[in-house]
Amino acid sequence: VAPSAMELWVIDTRTGDKKRVFADRKEVRGASWSPDGSKLALLARNGDRFEAMLWDRATGAAAALKLPPGKAVDDTA
Repeated sequence: VAPSAMELWVIDTRTGDKKRVFADRKEVRGASWSPDGSKLALLARNGDRFEAMLWDRATGAAAALKLPPGKAVDDTA
């Protein structure tokens, strides 16, 4: 199956509440929750490359993570 853009949702299994992670469809890879479940780390395509992102459950905001100079996300990650 070829990679494609998708809607990414987080659903609270206790309440059924759901939140959309991004306003638009994105190609996403490697999503992983923080140990306390408050943040979701993932790779999201931005143009022709993936960037590391962190989504905050409390605010519903996603932000790109700054990588050290000379570092980039491997597109095979």
